[in-house]
Amino acid sequence: MTTAVKTDKTDKEIITQIFKDLRKEGFVARQNLACCQSCAWSEVDVMEDKKGKTFENVVFYHRQDAESFDTKTKNLQSTLFLAWRGDSSTIVKVIRKNGLKVDWDGSDFTRIGIVVRPENIVDSRW
Repeated sequence: MTTAVKTDKTDKEIITQIFKDLRKEGFVARQNLACCQSCAWSEVDVMEDKKGKTFENVVFYHRQDAESFDTKTKNLQSTLFLAWRGDSSTIVKVIRKNGLKVDWDGSDFTRIGIVVRPENIVDSRW
């Protein structure tokens, strides 16, 4: 039986570490990039133009996705979806290495989700 690792870190802190780890793996990894997915990909295009090359490995979430975080606790209240291009197996490996769960169907055409930790689920029923 696998037990969850307890941590005093917020999801935001863990996800920041995930993005740092992905940059060490050679990814262009950005949090809170632009207002939406279309604008974020446009910003990636601008970064590529400035560098004069196409980035093979890119991962980000945008401001609309950032609404998944509770503003007070900095923990996820809904799945955080990552837009990506490149080596998906490394993204999933790094997320899991940092103790979070992934919801993803393995398709190149869907975003990778970081799941809310069970201890952070809030019952919002009245």
